[in-house]
Amino acid sequence: MDELIVHIGPPKTATTELQEALRHMGDYLASQNILLDLPPNMAAHHLLAKALGHLKTNPENEGWFAPDTLTNAFPSLAETGRQLVTSEHLFTIDAQGVQRLFEWA
Repeated sequence: MDELIVHIGPPKTATTELQEALRHMGDYLASQNILLDLPPNMAAHHLLAKALGHLKTNPENEGWFAPDTLTNAFPSLAETGRQLVTSEHLFTIDAQGVQRLFEWA
């Protein structure tokens, strides 16, 4: 990806409302060359956030979070262009999880 835009919405700050609005603005975001490719039936990238946060409690699984493994697990986020990632669960990841996210990007 060329640029990663990360929305780290702390809990109880209207993050869900923002995510729903972004979902409804998909065509507009695409016209601005911003990809918001959310998992089916989800308004955010919670699985990605939880995967990155999993390092904190299970460091033995670090290999799962190598950039190529993340690309395989979340292929649509590896496309070129500007990517928007949003999840209130990103608020809970530690520095190692943030580093992995940007290494992957």
